[in-house]
Amino acid sequence: MELDVVKDSYVNWIRENTHLSDGLNNSIEISSPFIDSLNENIKLYVVPESNDIKVTDDGYTIWNLETTGMVFRKGSQRERILLDIMERYSVDIDLSTKELYIKTDNDNLGMAIHVLTQTILSVSDLLRFNKKNIKNLFYEEVNNYFTQNKEIFDYFPDFEIQGKSKLMHRFDYLMTTQNKQKKLVKLVNYLDQVQLERILLSWQDTSQQRIKKYNENLGMVALINDSQKKISSKFEIAFAQYGIEPIGFSNKAAVNQSLSLVG
Repeated sequence: MELDVVKDSYVNWIRENTHLSDGLNNSIEISSPFIDSLNENIKLYVVPESNDIKVTDDGYTIWNLETTGMVFRKGSQRERILLDIMERYSVDIDLSTKELYIKTDNDNLGMAIHVLTQTILSVSDLLRFNKKNIKNLFYEEVNNYFTQNKEIFDYFPDFEIQGKSKLMHRFDYLMTTQNKQKKLVKLVNYLDQVQLERILLSWQDTSQQRIKKYNENLGMVALINDSQKKISSKFEIAFAQYGIEPIGFSNKAAVNQSLSLVG
Protein backbone atom coordinates (compact mmCIF):
# COMPACT_ATOMS: atom_id res chain seq x y z
CA MET A 1 0.00 0.00 0.00
CA GLU A 2 1.35 3.43 -0.96
CA LEU A 3 2.06 5.96 1.80
CA ASP A 4 0.14 8.74 0.03
CA VAL A 5 -3.00 6.58 -0.03
CA VAL A 6 -2.81 6.06 3.73
CA LYS A 7 -2.08 9.73 4.34
CA ASP A 8 -4.97 10.93 2.17
CA SER A 9 -7.32 8.48 3.88
CA TYR A 10 -6.31 9.67 7.34
CA VAL A 11 -6.45 13.38 6.47
CA ASN A 12 -9.85 12.92 4.83
CA TRP A 13 -11.11 11.14 7.94
CA ILE A 14 -10.09 14.12 10.09
CA ARG A 15 -11.68 16.57 7.64
CA GLU A 16 -14.95 14.65 7.39
CA ASN A 17 -15.26 14.14 11.15
CA THR A 18 -14.30 17.64 12.28
CA HIS A 19 -17.35 19.85 12.77
CA LEU A 20 -17.37 23.63 13.12
CA SER A 21 -20.18 25.81 14.43
CA ASP A 22 -20.70 29.38 15.62
CA GLY A 23 -20.06 30.01 19.30
CA LEU A 24 -20.53 32.95 21.64
CA ASN A 25 -18.82 36.31 21.09
CA ASN A 26 -17.89 35.63 17.46
CA SER A 27 -16.02 32.46 18.42
CA ILE A 28 -15.97 29.24 16.40
CA GLU A 29 -16.45 25.87 18.09
CA ILE A 30 -14.40 22.97 16.73
CA SER A 31 -15.54 19.45 17.53
CA SER A 32 -12.65 17.15 16.61
CA PRO A 33 -12.78 13.38 16.02
CA PHE A 34 -10.14 12.81 18.71
CA ILE A 35 -11.42 11.18 21.91
CA ASP A 36 -10.21 11.96 25.43
CA SER A 37 -9.89 9.50 28.32
CA LEU A 38 -13.58 9.95 29.16
CA ASN A 39 -14.54 8.92 25.61
CA GLU A 40 -15.68 12.41 24.66
CA ASN A 41 -14.78 14.31 21.51
CA ILE A 42 -12.27 17.07 22.15
CA LYS A 43 -13.77 20.53 21.58
CA LEU A 44 -11.83 23.72 21.02
CA TYR A 45 -12.85 27.33 20.56
CA VAL A 46 -11.25 29.85 18.23
CA VAL A 47 -11.73 33.32 19.71
CA PRO A 48 -10.75 36.50 17.80
CA GLU A 49 -9.02 39.13 19.94
CA SER A 50 -7.78 42.63 19.21
CA ASN A 51 -4.25 41.72 18.14
CA ASP A 52 -4.32 37.94 17.79
CA ILE A 53 -6.43 34.78 17.91
CA LYS A 54 -6.90 32.58 20.96
CA VAL A 55 -7.42 28.83 20.63
CA THR A 56 -8.82 27.53 23.92
CA ASP A 57 -10.50 24.59 25.60
CA ASP A 58 -12.49 27.08 27.73
CA GLY A 59 -11.33 25.26 30.89
CA TYR A 60 -13.25 22.09 30.02
CA THR A 61 -10.36 19.60 30.03
CA ILE A 62 -9.36 20.06 33.66
CA TRP A 63 -12.94 20.64 34.80
CA ASN A 64 -13.88 17.30 33.25
CA LEU A 65 -11.02 15.52 35.04
CA GLU A 66 -11.95 17.17 38.33
CA THR A 67 -15.48 15.78 38.05
CA THR A 68 -13.93 12.32 38.36
CA GLY A 69 -12.30 13.29 41.66
CA MET A 70 -8.90 14.29 40.27
CA VAL A 71 -7.62 17.40 42.07
CA PHE A 72 -4.76 19.65 40.95
CA ARG A 73 -3.81 21.21 44.28
CA LYS A 74 -1.28 24.02 44.21
CA GLY A 75 2.21 22.64 44.78
CA SER A 76 1.07 19.03 44.40
CA GLN A 77 2.86 16.50 42.23
CA ARG A 78 -0.19 16.26 40.01
CA GLU A 79 -0.06 20.01 39.37
CA ARG A 80 3.65 19.71 38.60
CA ILE A 81 2.90 17.00 36.05
CA LEU A 82 0.24 19.23 34.49
CA LEU A 83 2.61 22.19 34.27
CA ASP A 84 5.33 19.97 32.80
CA ILE A 85 2.94 18.99 30.00
CA MET A 86 2.10 22.64 29.38
CA GLU A 87 5.80 23.50 29.13
CA ARG A 88 6.52 20.56 26.85
CA TYR A 89 3.93 21.73 24.32
CA SER A 90 4.44 25.49 24.93
CA VAL A 91 0.77 25.89 25.86
CA ASP A 92 -0.46 28.50 28.35
CA ILE A 93 -2.72 27.78 31.31
CA ASP A 94 -4.79 30.14 33.43
CA LEU A 95 -4.44 28.60 36.88
CA SER A 96 -7.50 30.46 38.17
CA THR A 97 -9.88 29.21 35.49
CA LYS A 98 -7.89 26.09 34.42
CA GLU A 99 -8.21 27.19 30.80
CA LEU A 100 -5.67 25.75 28.36
CA TYR A 101 -4.95 28.06 25.45
CA ILE A 102 -2.59 29.26 22.74
CA LYS A 103 -2.45 32.77 21.28
CA THR A 104 -1.56 32.81 17.61
CA ASP A 105 -2.16 34.51 14.26
CA ASN A 106 -3.88 33.52 11.02
CA ASP A 107 -0.76 31.97 9.53
CA ASN A 108 -0.23 29.64 12.50
CA LEU A 109 -3.85 28.93 13.44
CA GLY A 110 -3.84 25.37 12.10
CA MET A 111 -0.66 24.59 14.04
CA ALA A 112 -2.18 26.01 17.24
CA ILE A 113 -5.28 23.82 16.87
CA HIS A 114 -3.07 20.78 16.27
CA VAL A 115 -0.78 21.47 19.26
CA LEU A 116 -3.63 22.20 21.69
CA THR A 117 -5.40 18.99 20.65
CA GLN A 118 -2.23 16.98 21.34
CA THR A 119 -1.84 18.75 24.69
CA ILE A 120 -5.40 17.92 25.75
CA LEU A 121 -4.86 14.27 24.85
CA SER A 122 -1.73 14.22 27.05
CA VAL A 123 -3.50 15.95 29.96
CA SER A 124 -6.48 13.65 29.61
CA ASP A 125 -4.11 10.71 29.85
CA LEU A 126 -3.51 11.63 33.51
CA LEU A 127 -6.81 9.90 34.24
CA ARG A 128 -5.13 6.61 33.45
CA PHE A 129 -2.52 7.12 36.19
CA ASN A 130 -3.22 5.60 39.58
CA LYS A 131 -1.61 6.83 42.82
CA LYS A 132 1.18 4.30 42.57
CA ASN A 133 2.44 5.19 39.14
CA ILE A 134 1.93 8.93 39.53
CA LYS A 135 4.92 8.73 41.88
CA ASN A 136 6.94 6.92 39.28
CA LEU A 137 5.82 8.22 35.91
CA PHE A 138 6.79 6.27 32.85
CA TYR A 139 8.55 9.29 31.37
CA GLU A 140 10.71 9.68 34.46
CA GLU A 141 11.43 5.98 34.56
CA VAL A 142 12.68 6.02 30.97
CA ASN A 143 14.73 9.17 31.50
CA ASN A 144 16.30 7.71 34.64
CA TYR A 145 17.26 4.57 32.74
CA PHE A 146 18.94 6.52 29.96
CA THR A 147 20.65 8.84 32.46
CA GLN A 148 21.99 5.95 34.52
CA ASN A 149 23.39 4.33 31.38
CA LYS A 150 24.91 7.34 29.64
CA GLU A 151 27.92 5.31 28.59
CA ILE A 152 25.79 3.39 26.08
CA PHE A 153 22.98 5.85 25.23
CA ASP A 154 23.49 9.00 23.16
CA TYR A 155 20.23 10.95 23.23
CA PHE A 156 18.78 14.40 22.67
CA PRO A 157 15.50 14.89 24.59
CA ASP A 158 12.32 16.68 23.53
CA PHE A 159 13.05 16.88 19.81
CA GLU A 160 10.74 18.79 17.44
CA ILE A 161 10.57 18.32 13.66
CA GLN A 162 8.52 20.06 10.98
CA GLY A 163 6.75 17.63 8.70
CA LYS A 164 5.77 17.75 5.04
CA SER A 165 2.42 19.23 6.11
CA LYS A 166 4.32 22.11 7.81
CA LEU A 167 2.98 20.91 11.16
CA MET A 168 5.50 20.55 13.98
CA HIS A 169 5.76 17.11 15.57
CA ARG A 170 7.34 16.56 18.96
CA PHE A 171 9.28 13.41 19.80
CA ASP A 172 10.60 12.50 23.22
CA TYR A 173 14.11 11.65 22.06
CA LEU A 174 16.41 11.69 19.08
CA MET A 175 18.86 8.82 19.65
CA THR A 176 22.17 8.07 17.98
CA THR A 177 22.48 4.30 17.84
CA GLN A 178 24.82 1.74 16.31
CA ASN A 179 26.75 2.80 13.20
CA LYS A 180 25.65 6.41 13.86
CA GLN A 181 22.06 5.70 12.80
CA LYS A 182 19.55 8.25 14.09
CA LYS A 183 16.23 7.13 15.59
CA LEU A 184 13.27 9.12 16.80
CA VAL A 185 11.66 7.81 19.98
CA LYS A 186 8.07 8.36 21.06
CA LEU A 187 7.15 7.32 24.60
CA VAL A 188 3.73 5.74 24.91
CA ASN A 189 2.38 5.45 28.43
CA TYR A 190 -0.96 3.96 27.35
CA LEU A 191 -1.29 2.48 23.86
CA ASP A 192 -4.71 2.65 22.25
CA GLN A 193 -6.08 3.36 18.77
CA VAL A 194 -5.86 7.13 19.19
CA GLN A 195 -2.21 6.98 20.29
CA LEU A 196 -1.43 4.62 17.42
CA GLU A 197 -2.93 6.99 14.85
CA ARG A 198 -1.12 10.02 16.31
CA ILE A 199 2.24 8.24 16.09
CA LEU A 200 1.66 6.94 12.56
CA LEU A 201 0.68 10.39 11.29
CA SER A 202 3.64 12.10 12.96
CA TRP A 203 6.06 9.51 11.64
CA GLN A 204 4.73 9.51 8.10
CA ASP A 205 4.74 13.29 7.91
CA THR A 206 8.26 13.73 9.30
CA SER A 207 9.99 10.76 7.68
CA GLN A 208 8.88 11.79 4.19
CA GLN A 209 10.09 15.33 4.80
CA ARG A 210 13.50 14.29 6.14
CA ILE A 211 14.12 12.00 3.16
CA LYS A 212 12.98 14.60 0.61
CA LYS A 213 14.68 17.63 2.13
CA TYR A 214 17.79 16.20 3.78
CA ASN A 215 18.13 12.72 2.26
CA GLU A 216 18.12 11.52 5.87
CA ASN A 217 16.78 8.08 6.60
CA LEU A 218 15.64 8.18 10.22
CA GLY A 219 14.49 5.19 12.22
CA MET A 220 11.52 5.28 14.58
CA VAL A 221 10.84 3.52 17.88
CA ALA A 222 7.62 3.51 19.89
CA LEU A 223 8.80 2.83 23.44
CA ILE A 224 5.75 1.52 25.23
CA ASN A 225 4.84 1.15 28.90
CA ASP A 226 4.01 -2.55 29.07
CA SER A 227 4.21 -2.87 32.85
CA GLN A 228 0.47 -3.44 33.20
CA LYS A 229 -0.65 -4.33 29.69
CA LYS A 230 1.06 -6.43 27.03
CA ILE A 231 1.40 -4.86 23.59
CA SER A 232 -1.41 -6.12 21.38
CA SER A 233 -0.36 -8.02 18.26
CA LYS A 234 -2.64 -5.84 16.11
CA PHE A 235 -0.69 -2.76 17.23
CA GLU A 236 2.63 -4.51 16.60
CA ILE A 237 1.51 -5.34 13.05
CA ALA A 238 0.33 -1.76 12.43
CA PHE A 239 3.64 -0.31 13.62
CA ALA A 240 5.63 -2.80 11.56
CA GLN A 241 3.75 -1.85 8.37
CA TYR A 242 5.06 1.69 8.78
CA GLY A 243 8.61 0.66 9.65
CA ILE A 244 8.23 1.59 13.33
CA GLU A 245 9.76 -0.60 16.03
CA PRO A 246 7.33 -1.17 18.93
CA ILE A 247 9.36 -2.01 22.04
CA GLY A 248 8.02 -2.73 25.50
CA PHE A 249 10.15 -0.88 28.04
CA SER A 250 10.20 -3.89 30.34
CA ASN A 251 12.32 -5.69 27.71
CA LYS A 252 15.61 -3.95 28.45
CA ALA A 253 17.53 -6.27 26.13
CA ALA A 254 15.37 -5.08 23.20
CA VAL A 255 15.72 -1.46 24.33
CA ASN A 256 19.51 -1.77 24.43
CA GLN A 257 19.67 -3.65 21.14
CA SER A 258 17.68 -1.00 19.30
CA LEU A 259 18.67 2.26 20.97
CA SER A 260 22.14 1.95 22.46
CA LEU A 261 25.48 2.62 20.83
CA VAL A 262 26.65 -0.93 21.42
CA GLY A 263 23.54 -3.01 20.72
